[in-house]
Order: sequence, then structure tokens, then C-alpha cells
Amino acid sequence: MNLLPQLKKKQTGQIVVVAAASPTELVDLSKLNYQCPLSVPPDTTDLEKDVMGWFAAGHEILWIPIYEVRDEPTGIADAIAEKDHFGGPRLIRDVTDFYALPLGIKGWVFPAHLDDTDVICLREASTEISIGHLQHPVTGQRLTWRYDTESEL
Repeated sequence: MNLLPQLKKKQTGQIVVVAAASPTELVDLSKLNYQCPLSVPPDTTDLEKDVMGWFAAGHEILWIPIYEVRDEPTGIADAIAEKDHFGGPRLIRDVTDFYALPLGIKGWVFPAHLDDTDVICLREASTEISIGHLQHPVTGQRLTWRYDTESEL
């Protein structure tokens, strides 16, 4: 699902927001974190609505990348190289910041004032962001950022 709108900058300092099944609207960038007039398509999940609500409430969002260590001889070295290339956590102040996330890297997302989350975000394509949860492959338990398998490289 394309949760976030496609964005085009205008010379006026505003952007055109084109959301699925909605007319084009002009949005003042200075108010985007507090007012983001996106229409909510019928197939929007409750979790996606929750994330949009964080922005509507004026929260800054923290994105913490998940660098997965594959089960192969170079797994740890590859994960460290990815971390060195893409970097660490990022602050998401408005929905447009999702477009600056690295492609294909999952990350934990949550309001910066909280200390845990079970929500992940993945930028799958230049204008496509997926929001979801991770589950333990054996137990089926929903994972959180603070879950004991989650650790620094």
C-alpha cells in the first residue's frame, strides 16, 4: 500500500500532496507535522492510521534501523557494512522524511517520547512505505524494539 503521498516541490515553498482517491491539496510545509491533510483510503489499516495519528498529534517520530545478520559466514560483517553505509537512527519530523529513509532497510518507528514499539517501517520503493509488525519465526510472538533478540552490532 502507498501510505504516504507522492510529493512535488513548488517554488512557493509549498508542496502538492496527491493522495490516493483524493484531490490535489496545497500544504504549508511549516504546518505539515501538525496538520497533514491526507485522505485515508478505505484499505488503510488501523496500524497505518495510528502512525498517521502520531504526526497529527505533533509527535516527532524516531526510526531505528534493523540490520539483519544473515546465517552465513559473512553475515555479521555484511550487517556492519550496511550499518556503516546507511547510518543509525533518524528523527522523522513529518511524513516527507520517510522518503529519505534507505530503500529496503526495515526500522522500528515510534514517537520519540516513548521507550518501546512493535511497529516497523520499510521504504520499499521511492514512493512506497510499508508499516507493519515483526513476529518471531518460531514462537510467532510479536517482536518489539526492546525484545531480547534485538541488539546492537
